[in-house]
Amino acid sequence: GISRPARKAPRRPFRIGYIGTLIPHKGCHVLLKAFHALPEGQAVLRIYGDTGQFADYTAELKAIAGGRRDIEFLGTFPNSAVAEVMAELDALVVPSLWHENTPLVVYSAQAAACPVVASDCPGITGYIEDGKNGLLFAAGDAEALALRLRRQIDEPGLTAALSAQAKAP
Repeated sequence: GISRPARKAPRRPFRIGYIGTLIPHKGCHVLLKAFHALPEGQAVLRIYGDTGQFADYTAELKAIAGGRRDIEFLGTFPNSAVAEVMAELDALVVPSLWHENTPLVVYSAQAAACPVVASDCPGITGYIEDGKNGLLFAAGDAEALALRLRRQIDEPGLTAALSAQAKAP
């Protein structure tokens, strides 16, 4: 098999990431709503994406974020840095609202052994198995997403178990 870097144990606060286009069907707003349902101080949210591309939607996301210090909009990064960015996350959330081909970011996360918490959309479910190499939730359901993230925060060992089952692309 491919040797992968050993994952660091999840840190406190738990580090949740979103990497992708900031456009409504990618569902970043669902993630922000879910994040607000988590107990404050237990997690941080890092959002990577071009904030200038769809300015109206980005403004909406920032309004939902409400200026919280634990939610960061970090812009884009070069493809060559994807492994480093993944290494600093405890979970990558892919909250897509409808069918897409398996997003490249899912393969990148799995290559870095980063657990994926994703919508149960076709294209994702073919690659992420719930409870094995990631956690799935009903697309658009912020409450269900919050519960999956709470599980990772509350169950020591879950993140490491999901990480250990990551599929090398």
